[in-house]
Amino acid sequence: MENQIHLKTLRRSSQICFVKREGLLDEALTLWSKMEDSGCLSNVITFEIIISALFKKDETEKAEKFLHEMISRELLK
Repeated sequence: MENQIHLKTLRRSSQICFVKREGLLDEALTLWSKMEDSGCLSNVITFEIIISALFKKDETEKAEKFLHEMISRELLK
């Protein structure tokens, strides 16, 4: 079961990364939201993808919120 969760997270993170590379930040955030809503929790990689994309778009406040969420989930030590 744990491997299925890991593979699902990896697949979703890859989708978010691809969309982000295409410059579609809003779509990447929508995918992240759907991922979380479906019970597939983000890992460090997923958060890093989103946070770096937000900083590149000068969305500092949103990036900080994601960073704080990452810390609250104890993904960053």
